[in-house]
Amino acid sequence: MNDRAELPDNEAGEVLPQRGMKVLEFAVYSMGVLLVLALFALVGGIIWKFSNRNNPPAVETKVLDLGLPAGTQVRSMELYGDRLAIDTGGDILVIDTKQNRVISRIVIAPK
Repeated sequence: MNDRAELPDNEAGEVLPQRGMKVLEFAVYSMGVLLVLALFALVGGIIWKFSNRNNPPAVETKVLDLGLPAGTQVRSMELYGDRLAIDTGGDILVIDTKQNRVISRIVIAPK
């Protein structure tokens, strides 16, 4: 008995082309190429980011005259958003930190 005699004609070693197989093969190869290109782009982007790092700008120091007498002690400070409240015991100063100016001064009268 021969194995070839038992198989139908299309299974006797002859490969019949299937419909759409060329399109599927092209799609698989092109997606593989795109995947490799995307990997190279990712690695290149990471290398570019590390080589072109910019140092953050230096923080500008601003001096604000609060009009307090010398030797005044600050008891507490509270920050809410861009507003800073400073308690000196006799005064409460509210400062806008974005515009760097005193918004209000509240004088606490002794009892």
